[in-house]
Amino acid sequence: MFIQTEATPNPATLKFLPGRSVMPAGTFEARSAAEAERSPLAERLFAVPGVTGVFFGSDFVTVTKGDGEWQHLKPAILGAIMQHFMSGAPVLQDQATAGAEEGEEFFDEDDAGTVATIKELLDKHSSNKTEVEKGASLTTLKAGGKLLIYAVKLEHH
Repeated sequence: MFIQTEATPNPATLKFLPGRSVMPAGTFEARSAAEAERSPLAERLFAVPGVTGVFFGSDFVTVTKGDGEWQHLKPAILGAIMQHFMSGAPVLQDQATAGAEEGEEFFDEDDAGTVATIKELLDKHSSNKTEVEKGASLTTLKAGGKLLIYAVKLEHH
């Protein structure tokens, strides 16, 4: 994941562009750790000493600092943003429940082609589904002797 940074008119604020959607609709702002509780990403950012504010737009994150120099804060902020997006956690807590209705799929629209290809592969090739424990199953898909997909599905009862 490559995250670009841009200066802003305010020298205490830096713009981070993760190259993906941050807020599908609207914006989010937090000026304290307490205000950040709705957002796992904002909580990660406020865990970096010196961060005093965050703002999320459609494809960017701005971070405002109090004390400290950008050369010292920037690596930790980049790490927090990367860690968040790699974890698959939602940007806002209410986004986590919005698309997670019973049996409903949720994924980034940009990944629709990849999801369709994976579904097609699962339908065409042999797969092995094993119940690991009640409510959890392990699926492996092999083609040509190579492991293509390894997935664990947890079902809520």
